[in-house]
Parts: sequence; structure tokens; C-alpha cells
Amino acid sequence: MLAEISTFRFILTLAGLFLAAALHANTPKVKAVGAARTAESPVMDGRLDEAIWRRAPVATDFVQTQPVNGAPASQKSEVRVLYNDQSVFIGAMLYDTAPDSILQQLSKRDVGDRANTDYFSVMFDTYDDDQNAFNFSVSAAGVQTDSRVSQVGEDVVWDAVWRSEVRIVDNGWIVEMEIPYSALRFSKKPIQDWGMQFQRIIRRNRETTYWNFVDRAVEGVVNQFGSLQGLEGIEPPVRLALTPYISAYAQRFSPGNDASLTGETDFSFAAGADLKLGISEAFTLDMTLVPDFGQVVADNQVLNLSPFEVRFQENRQFFTEGTELFNIAGVFYSRRIGGTPRNRSAAFDSLRTGDSLVSNPSTTRLLNAFKISGRTKGKTGLGVFNAVTAPSRAVIAGEEGNREVVTQALTNYSVLVADQSFAANSYASFINTNRIEADGFMGNVSAARFKLADNTNTWFIQGELASSQRWQKVNRGDPELGYKYWYRLGKSSGNFIFNLGQNVESAQYNPNDMGFLMAPNEFTDFARAEYNLYRPIWKFLAFGNSVELRHNSLYAPRRYANVSVNYRNWFQLKTFDFFGTWFNAEPFDNFDFFESRVIGRAFARPAAWSTGGFFSSNYARRFALDFEWEFGGRPEWRQNWRNFRFSPRFRFNDKLQVVLDNYFNTVDNDKGFVTFDDDGNSLIGTRNRNDLESILNVDYTFTNRIALSFRARHYWSRVTYRNIELLGREGYLENTPYDQEHDINFNVFNIDCVFQWRYAPGSDLFIVWKNNILESGDTPINGYFQNLGNTFTSPQTNSLSIRLLYWLDFARFQRK
Repeated sequence: MLAEISTFRFILTLAGLFLAAALHANTPKVKAVGAARTAESPVMDGRLDEAIWRRAPVATDFVQTQPVNGAPASQKSEVRVLYNDQSVFIGAMLYDTAPDSILQQLSKRDVGDRANTDYFSVMFDTYDDDQNAFNFSVSAAGVQTDSRVSQVGEDVVWDAVWRSEVRIVDNGWIVEMEIPYSALRFSKKPIQDWGMQFQRIIRRNRETTYWNFVDRAVEGVVNQFGSLQGLEGIEPPVRLALTPYISAYAQRFSPGNDASLTGETDFSFAAGADLKLGISEAFTLDMTLVPDFGQVVADNQVLNLSPFEVRFQENRQFFTEGTELFNIAGVFYSRRIGGTPRNRSAAFDSLRTGDSLVSNPSTTRLLNAFKISGRTKGKTGLGVFNAVTAPSRAVIAGEEGNREVVTQALTNYSVLVADQSFAANSYASFINTNRIEADGFMGNVSAARFKLADNTNTWFIQGELASSQRWQKVNRGDPELGYKYWYRLGKSSGNFIFNLGQNVESAQYNPNDMGFLMAPNEFTDFARAEYNLYRPIWKFLAFGNSVELRHNSLYAPRRYANVSVNYRNWFQLKTFDFFGTWFNAEPFDNFDFFESRVIGRAFARPAAWSTGGFFSSNYARRFALDFEWEFGGRPEWRQNWRNFRFSPRFRFNDKLQVVLDNYFNTVDNDKGFVTFDDDGNSLIGTRNRNDLESILNVDYTFTNRIALSFRARHYWSRVTYRNIELLGREGYLENTPYDQEHDINFNVFNIDCVFQWRYAPGSDLFIVWKNNILESGDTPINGYFQNLGNTFTSPQTNSLSIRLLYWLDFARFQRK
């Protein structure tokens, strides 16, 4: 304990030194440009021939980030900025000496720079905090992308309503944008100075250029913006938008070859709305009323033999849009809301002799949710999130009729967050999550984190301290308390970077009532070093190498777990192809304290190694290929594994693209938990496992507002056990007479077919077809096509839905 206190004091001392440096940092913007105020609005027609454009200063002299870091742009770009009381306008003349070579692939909205087309973007750091920004991009085909950029990454799901037009001309292409102030957040000041950045992508050259140079060797992007100066007399507008929706569903359940089931067809309708309300100059209320998430893409279900929960991607737009503040410390996993009932197993525990389970909902129903977030003129981000789910009840049929078992009571989820930005890419944040159920259960997590860098953004220290409290019944007994902390420090900019640190999680730390943690009770020391070179040498445009060392232990009692070393490299060729290799080793025996499913009981594994690599060809070609491979093993067990990913993509034309992802995984002589014996001891099985996953993506884009996407996924996992042994108290395996069968044949098949038409600003029509099959048996099938045919004869659900949304903006009606 004394050592931990000394470590914490050392962290605080370093934090104070870095904080002093950060607060005195004064890194000037490299480039600055003004904007011209106009009484009239330019016509959005993809032309810059109006006189008002000539009054605006010109931003030019773009610099490459890719492919040659720091080189002048290969093509000239000139950008002008206008503004009035309602909007800011961008006019860009993007010169090109070969305009017939400008790539213009159509795509869905919000695909970022993934399509094979040229792009132009403008980004605004309206609070000039060097960490948060609004991004607006348009492709040469006229497809819009908008996103929020923050410390936790880029939120492409964030959606704004703005106008743009593009036009291909004899000497390049032209972009015009109108971005209303209602799409931005900024403080109320008589004169505004914003951070600003322009980006241009010339796809055929794989060239990315910025107006203010973004150095690949410097950590961060927003901190390398230029400046837009002298916006006078603009005020945050009244922000009120309502997006009502109506939806209709037809769902058909087909029993397949299962004679015990009958086919059913259901019809349903839903209606609701999403509300956005500006409650001050910077803060916005987002609320969903009677939410409907029936059209979200299916989860990538897998056969999970590990002791850990599978983390699924959040696909519900309300929980992915504008949530960057709530994700700052990783203690908010939104899939908990409307997820599996906390006591779902109570339904099975309540079964008596002769009972049958009529229904046991796998998810809870969301009643409502809202979030309020924004940032003050002092660069302080504040956020409040709240959601309520209805009680979940299982129905059991017995001799006396049906009875109900509550698997989760009425539940309230809340999040409070505060985030303060400092100079030099530094910050300090606090977040609290709380889950309280009507039956008295409560889980609470508080976390504080910080990052402090010197005024050149080269040296840094970063850390987090979190605590969890759980009450099975509030005000009845002491809570279960746990804590976690981690820190790392090092060098984050330059060709050579490194960091070292420590991660500690107590045995009782449990953030999973609203967060996600695979396993607590860990003590890890780590160190990492990288050397990257971002200039052309021989046939390479850039390359990098890294090495990482980790030492893992159980926290309480302190027991050795494993040591690992990992080496990676990557290379970018002048043909714009990428490849790289890696090697990982666990050179000593290691002890897994989680596979046994018994607290404190280790499972000893011998030394292991693995090596792999990847290749990714230039996506600008009509045919491109991604390939990954891995080989590894544990020689003492004669265990070996082989993983492959083979992903070809073909662009037929500027409207149609097909991508086929194939994943193959084979493990021979794997050893893992199977079940418990009658005495509660862990049984470990030696098994062979084969996984195959294929995902077909077909995208056809009719116009820059109408798109059709088709996604089909088949996942097959086959597991055969050869031997089952008893896990001894020292962690090693012993013989046992247990001989029951546990072979598995597991299949998932999904189709998600989506037609989307943005028929008006912010308004969409969706038509969605979904197919879902999940089949699990105890008899592995050897042939792929035999297995696939068997899957298609299993019970399945098909649904067809139509959803219509219409965006109503108060400001638009006010201007009329």
C-alpha cells in the first residue's frame, strides 16, 4: 500500500509540473485569414463568379501530409470565406491540371474519405481550444459528410443540415458551401476568432493536403489548425428542430425443418420524434420520444468460448451521435441501455418441475432518453445524459397458470461529465455514471482523467483514476467498492516516440452496470517505443517500427500472470500500397486467472509465439485487395493456430462497388474451459476449432442523395473436443473420468438491405429488409455447403420495414 501511495504522489508531482507548462503554453497559429461580411447570400450553384467572392481574402499554399509529409501540394487551391447573420459561406477553387482525371465515385452520405473520389473539407474549432472541431466535407460527386472531432476520435454519425454544390470546370473543380450557425456551437462574443482548417484530397495521387500544415510526426490534428479571424456581430441562433417519424413493420417467422414450431406473421406500426433544442448559446438538448431502433444493422454474433463478454458495436443513432463528451473515460457503454436484463437468469432459476418458459425478453425496452451537452466560452465541456427503461418480465407457464418473474425493474441511467481543455493539447475531465433500479439496486462509477503536455506538445503525462460502488439494496449494508488507476508518460511527437506506465484494477472494481470491462483484478506494467519516418526513401514513402513490453500480474493476491513482447512494422510504398509484419512472444509459462471461472484459480499455459502480417493495395485502383495472416503456437502442447483475412473489392463504376470480407481461423489442440464437475472444479477440454466468416457488401448509389446497400454475413464455428481434463489447484491439468460430449456446430446468417433517400434537408425515407438465422447444434458438419444448406433450413425471421423522417427547423420558418 505504501508503494502505491508513493507512486500516486509521483504521478501528482509530474502532473503539477506539466500543468504549469501547459497553462503557460502559447503556441501561435501558423496561418490566419479573415472573412468578408456580406449583406447578400451567394447563390449555391457551384460558381464563384459573383462580385462578393472577390472581396474575401484568399487562403492558399496548401501543404501535403500524404504522401510526402511537408511537401507543397501538387495542385493549387484557393479558398475564400464569407459570412452574414445566419451562415458562414465557403468558396473553394480547386485547380487541377487534368480535370478529366478528377475521381467522382458516388457513395452514401457520411462515408468520410473512404470512397474513390476527390474531397474538400472545412473544419471549425469554434472555441479555439485545439481539441474539438466541426467537420464539413463534400466529394467531387457532391456527396456530403459531416462529423465532430474530439479527444476520443471522430464522430461520423453526427448529422447536421447544410448546403453544398460542386461543379467540374475546365481548370479543376469548384465547391460552394453554406453552413448555418445552427449547425455550429460557439460562444457569444462581439468578435469571434475560430480555429479553422481546409483539407483537400486528390484521390488519384492519394494526396492529402491542408491549408495549415498537419505534420504526421506531431500528435493531434485540431491543434494544428490555422485561424479564421474577425467574425463580427454574429450571434448563436435559436436552435429548435423536431424530426418526427412514422414506421411500419411486417415480420415473418419461418420454422424451417423444425416441426415443433409454426410460422407466424406480425404487423406493427410506430411513431415518435427526435428533438434538438438549443437551451443556451452553446448547450443543446437532444431527446428521443418513443424511440424505434428496429432498422439498425444486426450485431456480429459469434461463438464465445472465452470467460469474457463480447463487446458489440453501438448502431443506434441516438447513442452514437454527439456522444463524444460521454465517452471520455471509457466508463459509458451505451449498449447497457436497452440491453440484456440484469437478472435474466432468474427466469431459469424460478422454473419448477413441470414448468415451461413462455417468454424471457433478451432486451429491455427504452422508454425515453435525453442528453444535454455543450462547451462554454471558457473551454469547459459539460454534459448530462439520462435514459429510462421499462421493467422486464419473463412469463412462466405452470400447473396454476402463468406467472411472471421480474428480470429487471424499472431502471434509470444517468451520466454527468465535465471536461476542461488547456493549451498544448492538454485537458482534465471528470465523469460519473449511475444506474439505479426500482428494486433498490444501484451501481455508480466516478472517473477523473487528465493529459498534460509541454508547450511544444512533445512531452506528456496522462492518467486516470476511477472508483466503482455497487449496492444490491441501497441503504442496506456497505457497498461493494473498487478502484482503478492508470498512467503513462513519455514523448508523443517526432520521429521517435515512447511511453511507459502502469495500469491497476482492484478485484472489486466493476464499472459494468453502465461501462465495459472484460476483467478486473489486474496489475500491468508496460513500455512502448516507436520510430516512424515520414519522408520518401528508396521505394518507400514512409515506414515505422514499434516494440512493446508488458508484465501482467493478478492484483490481489499479487501473483505473476505473464510477460509479453511485441514487435510491429509498417511500410507505405510509392505505389500507395501498404504492408507490414509483426511478431509476438510470451517467452515464459503464463497463468490465466480467468479461464477457470473460479476466483483465484489459475490455469497454467506454456510459452507461446505468433507472427503475422498484412497487405493493403491502393484503393484508387478498380480492383483492390486486403490480406492479413497469422501463425502461432504453444510448442509444448503441440498447439498451433492459423488466421487469414482475404478481402477483395471491385469498383464496377462510379455507382456500384462490391466488397467481400473472408475470415478463416483454425486452432489445433486448443485448451479451454468446458464446464464444472459435481464438486465445482473446472474441467478443461482439448479441442480443435474452425471459424469461417464471410461478409458480402454491395453498394449501389443512384445519386448523391439516393443509395442502396446490401450486407449479407455468414459466420460458422465448429468445435470438436478430443479430451477433457481436471484443472488442479496448482493450475495444471489432471486426468478425470468425465466423458460427456460438448461438440458445437454454430451458425449465424444475417441480411441487412437498406434503401435510403434523403428527399429533403435532414429528411430521409428508409426501406429495410432484414433476415436473421441463428442455429446451434451439437453435431459438427464437415462440408461447408452441407452446413450452409442446413443453416438455411433452420428457423429464421424476415422483416420488411418502412421509416419516414421529416426535419422541421424553427429557424427556417422564422426566416420566412
